[in-house]
Amino acid sequence: MLDFTNKRIAILEGTEGNIVVKKSTFFDQLKKAQKQNKKLYFQVLQLTDEEKVKSNVDVVFLFPAKLFTKRDRAKMIDKIRNLNQS
Repeated sequence: MLDFTNKRIAILEGTEGNIVVKKSTFFDQLKKAQKQNKKLYFQVLQLTDEEKVKSNVDVVFLFPAKLFTKRDRAKMIDKIRNLNQS
């Protein structure tokens, strides 16, 4: 079981994981799926120490779940970093 206490979390969606969403959007989707007896597939990515420094987050939730290449992952970290600098 993962412990998310005091963790900074980013939540992304879209076919390329390029849309940053609010926690409320993610949990609304999760509740909607549960009410419809469906599953919401998502992936939890624990970041490396280097990625944590670059992005200023500890964990990323991706939904729907995706298979990420190293290149995709680097683009995702850059996007999060750019948002956090705004």
